[in-house]
Amino acid sequence: MEPVIKNPDTVCSQSGPVRFRFRKEEHIRLARDFLVLREKGRRIEGGPFFLKLVQRAEAQPTRLAIITSRKVGPAVVRNRIRRLVRESFRLNKPILPQGVDILLIARSSLAKLSFHDFQARFIKACNRA
Repeated sequence: MEPVIKNPDTVCSQSGPVRFRFRKEEHIRLARDFLVLREKGRRIEGGPFFLKLVQRAEAQPTRLAIITSRKVGPAVVRNRIRRLVRESFRLNKPILPQGVDILLIARSSLAKLSFHDFQARFIKACNRA
């Protein structure tokens, strides 16, 4: 049976509703975690962005961090990119690899992509890990 989407935050399946939220434990906030990602992360090109990935324990949730420098554009553009990335991560958590820290570093051309184009590139890049 295919999942039925009634609310963008909830998918109903045979076992009941499944919630897709971007919880606090899925955010990378500590400077030491950023350093590990930048120094030891595996670099994967995604065109208008690139990812740095570090595998952690499978039992831990996949976490996300986003870097958008001022080179990308003004604050409005940078914030739109962050919203786009967080939404794509939130909606595609079940198909992303588990126990991975993901650092997305945006380039200026990311601002020109539609949500669906970005989402396809993001999933493809994450699954190359």
